[in-house]
Amino acid sequence: MKNNDLLMSIKSIWIYRICNRLKTIEVRKRKPKHKPNFRVFLYCTKADPQIYKSNINKVDYGVNKKRPDLTLNGKIVGHCTCTEIKEFRYNKKTFSYDITDEDLAATCLTQEELKKYGKGEPLYGYVLKTVMLYAGPADITEAYKTVDGKKIPITVAPQSWNYIDGVGII
Repeated sequence: MKNNDLLMSIKSIWIYRICNRLKTIEVRKRKPKHKPNFRVFLYCTKADPQIYKSNINKVDYGVNKKRPDLTLNGKIVGHCTCTEIKEFRYNKKTFSYDITDEDLAATCLTQEELKKYGKGEPLYGYVLKTVMLYAGPADITEAYKTVDGKKIPITVAPQSWNYIDGVGII
């Protein structure tokens, strides 16, 4: 049976905000076929700014020179649960997306950023809860899909997100 987990590539600035509970809605152009209450594995892109795990549940900007193994860029940093997917439609009368002020604040985006990203097409807000950071970040190859009963490691980060069957460290 296939798992409903997602591996989601997220820029480091957004990983910082998600892990520090400042951002609780991640906006994407597409949504999965299955219903919410699935795990989202958080892959931090390699692009700057550099971030690192500073303690059990906190992420900071920079590099920990004493513990470079805690650098999160280019790694799977943890997972969370997507409890709901909200649809944000573009309103041609108001020239903006129909989204509450509370939800907009939870995305850490502005209407202008939504318009630039969505270009008038529907957008989907993944409501992320129960963020769990790993003791040490995992390599992308620890994520896998199962093909013919064999675990096949993921070797390339997804452009946005992909279905996976799990991550070997949990």
